Amino acid sequence: MAINDISLISSLRSNLAALKNSSNALSKTEERLSTGKAVNTPTDNPTNFSIAQGLLSRSADLSANKDAVANSIKTDNIAQVGYQRVTSLLQSAQGIASAAKSISDPTEQAGYAATYKTLISQAGQTANEAGIGSSVSSILPSGALSDQSASELESAIGSIRSQSAASATTLNGTSIIQDFTNNMISTLQAAAGNLTVSDLNQEAAIALSQQTEQQLGVASLGMSSKSSQSLLRLF
Repeated sequence: MAINDISLISSLRSNLAALKNSSNALSKTEERLSTGKAVNTPTDNPTNFSIAQGLLSRSADLSANKDAVANSIKTDNIAQVGYQRVTSLLQSAQGIASAAKSISDPTEQAGYAATYKTLISQAGQTANEAGIGSSVSSILPSGALSDQSASELESAIGSIRSQSAASATTLNGTSIIQDFTNNMISTLQAAAGNLTVSDLNQEAAIALSQQTEQQLGVASLGMSSKSSQSLLRLF
């Protein structure tokens, strides 16, 4: 009785251990299926996990800088629009200054002068709203229409066009940086994914095999348990 009893209990324990191992293996497989990754923890693959984490860390650093780059591009785009609108207003003021030269009627001259002053004021306001006021306001002509207005406007428009060209160059450079940053982030994330990715078809097949193994283990455990109980009832 003692020998058979020990044998049956040993078999029962062995089946329990096998069932536990099967359950643990199935849990790991299900984790890989749910995450799509074969490497979820350092114990799965220490080397690949470490390298992937390093790549993702670099990607996160670049992502943090990406917002600053995007804001810079937005600012430069607004500046470009500002330069264009200021230039357009000054060109309108040029037309007023040119037309005023042929006017001798004081009332009409006053009307031209008022319009001219409004255009110069609008140019300054537009520059401020576009964030370029500090560089544009100092080169704008005064709002007083005079014989020098035409030459002052020509000089101002030339300076503004130079500033606009410099700003466009900066915008182009920043856009290149943004494209490079986005590509690097995608490359780093893809590389990290390749180091940890799971073959879902293979994992699904493994899971099916493990489920079958688990079911057989449960059945075997039940048979061992019944055998032990039957033997014990004999005594």
